[in-house]
Amino acid sequence: MEENKEKKKCFVVTPIGNENSEIRRSADGLIASVIKPVCKSLNIEVFVAHEIDSTGSITGQVLEHVLGDELVIANLTSLNPNVMYELAVRHAARKPAVALAEVGTQLPFDISDERTLFYKNDMYGVEDLKRKLRVSIESALKDETPDNPVYRAITNKVMKDVNPQNDVEHYLLDKINKIETAVSKLVSNSSTMAGAFEPISRSQKVRDRQSQRNIKLLLTDTPSEEEMRAFCTRLHEITGGSNIKHQENALIIYNVPILLLGEVDDMLLESEIVLDWDVY
Repeated sequence: MEENKEKKKCFVVTPIGNENSEIRRSADGLIASVIKPVCKSLNIEVFVAHEIDSTGSITGQVLEHVLGDELVIANLTSLNPNVMYELAVRHAARKPAVALAEVGTQLPFDISDERTLFYKNDMYGVEDLKRKLRVSIESALKDETPDNPVYRAITNKVMKDVNPQNDVEHYLLDKINKIETAVSKLVSNSSTMAGAFEPISRSQKVRDRQSQRNIKLLLTDTPSEEEMRAFCTRLHEITGGSNIKHQENALIIYNVPILLLGEVDDMLLESEIVLDWDVY
């Protein structure tokens, strides 16, 4: 039944070298002994640049495969510039890719954190890599949102474009506030009790709350003046304007409404300058 299914295509990005060179023999051996048998078992057709015999621009055909095939397998051994370029193009397209490299290959820092299958170029290494490669191919083809350095860089740039201060938290809070405002307007417009559901400001909610607590924070001895200023400003915003007193290696926040303690806890858990805190 598997043979009757339409085959997926896999393009192998690999160093080529001159015919009969050590690089060519090693690359062809990897393709013939590992990549093609594994892909065949998964009903995937394999294409390699130096095996393409159709007429036309070889560069154009290579890029068509890199951009269009369901899978790309990149052999990073020897850190060939063409291989790096073609892998970058694949990453920019945000399509599935599996990277291989012989043990001992020192990957550039740009991709050193990315998942790479390292193999030993011997008979046992062939069998070991076959097992790992099959699992990686199946996983890659199932991943509908592949992650890679190029995609992350593009995402960060988009975030900076829409938020020039690079303040991600401010950006997200602004979005949440806009959503709350929109929901409040919908409730107000759909209610027969005109004006009954007008949005209530945060300061008004805080004034109406009678049940309050104090919080004492134990700080590290390393925060800078700038860190402390930003930290206290954020605390002041979250607590609705509660009074904050700075003591030696400690802060006391007075009259924090109980309903805001959860938000304060979330902030303190994420802070790197708070060692411990107590509510009383």
